[in-house]
Amino acid sequence: MSHCSGKTKAAITYNDKNGIERTYLVARDLPINIACGVGIRTGQYIITVRGSGFTAPGCSVTGLLNYTATYIADSYSVSPTLNHEYNRSTGLSCTAYDLTFYVGSSVVGTANLAPDYQVQQSVNPNYDSGNRELVITGNSGAELFRTRVSDCEYAITCDDDCPQGSHKCTHNKYPGYCCVPCQEVGNRLKSIASKVRG
Repeated sequence: MSHCSGKTKAAITYNDKNGIERTYLVARDLPINIACGVGIRTGQYIITVRGSGFTAPGCSVTGLLNYTATYIADSYSVSPTLNHEYNRSTGLSCTAYDLTFYVGSSVVGTANLAPDYQVQQSVNPNYDSGNRELVITGNSGAELFRTRVSDCEYAITCDDDCPQGSHKCTHNKYPGYCCVPCQEVGNRLKSIASKVRG
């Protein structure tokens, strides 16, 4: 769902990974789309790939096939791919492998490996099953902002509007107004009234 169509800016208020309220301002590529869910590149396991290169008849392409990287994912799979790498000096194609990383059923990365490689999977010490990411994309589809959040509760304001369920009041500090949450103020007034009646 898109937000702030026909507007010049959008402000997204959210709680960061530590529960602290933050606001992110977008002033380009409107309208925007917002998605929030389990972090894309965080998972329960860390998968480390080490390729030491190899030499095969007519396929001395050590520099081309060396590969070292660490991905954080939930699982991985390896599938053989023939004629994957091409050696320009000999004109021969060499066998290599595709390593695909997954989070759930979503692919998060792939690596091209020589036959001489090692894959190690270890538990991610920073894994948080409650981890969430807030992602904002622009009208062009470009990613404008990505951050970890404590929950998927957020509020959007367009231009100088206030979020739904709040009232706009003038204020002597920037930006010259504030948004007062109606329900919260109503609850406070009810509490004060009940104490007065006491």
